[in-house]
Amino acid sequence: MGQEQPTQWEIPTPTDTTYNGWKNHATWCVALWLDNDTQESSDYLHELSNRKHNQPHILADILREQVSTWWYDLVELYQLPESSMWGDLMTGTLQGVDWQGIIDAHRELD
Repeated sequence: MGQEQPTQWEIPTPTDTTYNGWKNHATWCVALWLDNDTQESSDYLHELSNRKHNQPHILADILREQVSTWWYDLVELYQLPESSMWGDLMTGTLQGVDWQGIIDAHRELD
């Protein structure tokens, strides 16, 4: 017997939940932009990921806060409405990022 076809209201769940080697699309997207957007963002990510005096989970929290601050700065700069579809999409996306995974991928091995 074959696999049942989803009804028009069911969305099939993919079996592979990773994206280009990252935990998910949101993580891949943030890591890609931090690595490739500007030299400053790439340098910041590398420097932060390799701080010796912090635990990786603390560094992940710092990175999450910094990226969130950059987003809120853009909202203020361009006077975007605080409540909007775009704000909700961005907030939801940032909540799905594996910040620890980004830090771990950029740590240099001792």
